[in-house]
Amino acid sequence: MPLVNLILRFMWRFRALMALGVLIILAHIWFNDAIRVWDNWHKPIEYCDKSHTVVYVPAEECGGISSCDRNAMGSDLNGKPIPCPTP
Repeated sequence: MPLVNLILRFMWRFRALMALGVLIILAHIWFNDAIRVWDNWHKPIEYCDKSHTVVYVPAEECGGISSCDRNAMGSDLNGKPIPCPTP
């Protein structure tokens, strides 16, 4: 019986440590998301044209060609700017 009690005590402590580890990982993920959202929220929106219809997207986020260059190359059949490729 003492061995069973010892194993059960260890399992409860191990479960508590695992729960604490999961909470730390989730907090780390949430904190990084919060910082990214905060930085993007306070960044001014840049447009490629005077009518403010095409939002600027850098080339590294838009398949090697910025959204302004895509807009300058032309549009799709509906007259809309060519969108960035989705990953």
